[in-house]
Amino acid sequence: QDDAQYNISLKDSGDKFDQFLKDNAKQLMPDQLKENEELFNNLKFKNVEYEIFIDKKTFDITKLNMTQELEMAIEDQKMTMKQEMKSTYTDYNKIKEIKVPQEVLDNAQKIEQ
Repeated sequence: QDDAQYNISLKDSGDKFDQFLKDNAKQLMPDQLKENEELFNNLKFKNVEYEIFIDKKTFDITKLNMTQELEMAIEDQKMTMKQEMKSTYTDYNKIKEIKVPQEVLDNAQKIEQ
C-alpha cells in the first residue's frame, strides 16, 4: 500500500483456485454454454496473477492487472493461451445519461430465448 491506495496481489495455480475461476466464468457465460460440462472439464487455469489497486478514500478499484495461462483440450489437441490485461478505472458515477440513438431503437429486433 501507499498513501493513496491499497494493493492486493493474488497468485495461484492450484486445483481449488482453478475450480473457483471456472465457477466464476460459468456465471458470466450465456446460458447455452453454462450447461456444457465438457467445455469446463477440458479447461484449466494456470499461473494466474491478479494485482488490484483500491482507492483508500472511496474503496473503488483504480487499476486491475491480470496475467494467466488458459489450457484447453479440444478434440485430441491441447491449446494454451497466455493472457495479459492492464485496466484503469476512472470517473465512477460520472455518466449522467446514456442515450440510445433513435435509429437503433427503430431497427431493434426482438431476440427469443
